[in-house]
Amino acid sequence: NYVLDERKEKALRAPDNSRIPFSNMTMITNRISERPTSSEIPMDCLWCWNYTYQTALWSKYVDGIEHTVGFKFSNGPIRTMLEFGCGSGGFLGEMATRGVVGICTAREISNAAGTESYLPYLRTVAARGLIAMHVSITSHQPFLSNSFDFIHCSWVLAYVPPTPRMYAMVFLEWDRLLTPGGLVVQQGAWYKRKSNAEMVKLYDFSKYLIENVLKWKLIQWKVQEDRWLNNKSVMTFVAHKPTEREPKDWSTDPFLLAECPTCFTNGDSSQSV
Repeated sequence: NYVLDERKEKALRAPDNSRIPFSNMTMITNRISERPTSSEIPMDCLWCWNYTYQTALWSKYVDGIEHTVGFKFSNGPIRTMLEFGCGSGGFLGEMATRGVVGICTAREISNAAGTESYLPYLRTVAARGLIAMHVSITSHQPFLSNSFDFIHCSWVLAYVPPTPRMYAMVFLEWDRLLTPGGLVVQQGAWYKRKSNAEMVKLYDFSKYLIENVLKWKLIQWKVQEDRWLNNKSVMTFVAHKPTEREPKDWSTDPFLLAECPTCFTNGDSSQSV
């Protein structure tokens, strides 16, 4: 108990000023004492820096995932995780307190000149004793296949070009990285410059890909309008990768050919799963 309590305290503590170059911001015990006001500075995820709020929010959020999947992370099958879009490390820190070793990807948000970090996500995560990498979600990830028991993505698909090919690239890469039986939690995909009808069509493609190509078992699937995003349609799902799956060439599937004719073609690494 002592070791776990000590690890939790370290994972959830706020870094001090000497570790994080916040430019016009100053870290105090539980929050940023000053927010940027310039119109040049993206007001992205400012709640990420309120550590009192974060600790309570992520604890409740992870409790909800445990309820959905039916097991506790502290004594369940999840040992390792990869998170896309970790902000200042709140979710990764909470998972660390439950015995899960994780790596996350994030980005630094700078001023227009690129000379100062107004929201230095990566350095904040590192200062909390957690591991962060600057890697795009649409890139080939620098990890071996079957490396992670759990992949978590919160709101990052909102920054991915909303096309069937890009979504297929992301989900196929997640499938490669997951161990057999691994868990995926995708929270909040949307795109502000597309209509709800366009995004729902993309979500339907995603669900077909997940269920029929990847053969993931969906535990939860939600597509609903979010009033905080001007009623934009948002996709959230929880799924398991199967422990076994027969290889199959999907280059002739009628639905995939209609929705994304270049997704599964000869010479493409995603031709078969």
